[in-house]
Amino acid sequence: VNQALKDLRKAREDHRKTVESWRQHLGKSKAI
Repeated sequence: VNQALKDLRKAREDHRKTVESWRQHLGKSKAI
């Protein structure tokens, strides 16, 4: 159970980073 929670937390963190990087990418595209 502990490992599953760790994996879930890591997946959320990875997803959040991906979303943030996409937002920055889209923001730069709009700025052009």
